[in-house]
Amino acid sequence: MPSRASYLCAVRGVVRGFVEEFAGARMTEEEISGLQMSLQEACINVVRHAHGGDATKQLVVGIVPDKERLILEIEDFGPGLPPREEHPPDPDPENPREGGYGLFIMRETMDEVRSERRNGKHVLVLVKLLREETADGETP
Repeated sequence: MPSRASYLCAVRGVVRGFVEEFAGARMTEEEISGLQMSLQEACINVVRHAHGGDATKQLVVGIVPDKERLILEIEDFGPGLPPREEHPPDPDPENPREGGYGLFIMRETMDEVRSERRNGKHVLVLVKLLREETADGETP
């Protein structure tokens, strides 16, 4: 899709629908909301930082399901995440700031957050582990 903030609501809806269909019984509403929030933050970072508001650059969101986890991959043309030592500090309730919470939100709501280079592109990988499912399709 074009790298525009106006498309992000649709992406959230599509991902929610997929998650509810694929893994809804294995994720709580809080986990689904956290996954959506992480995706939103990742995409906003692409639009603002990686693509600098250039809507001609494509933003690609992939969903990779398997039995044990759900993987979201956000592909962009930016340089990727800065080194860990350059990440914004975690929020301090005593000294709130505007912006810089995206990576913190992703790390808090997802089980794994990693940055990769593939075929000259940056790929942010967000992984959420799924709860076990019993033989009757229910979660314990």
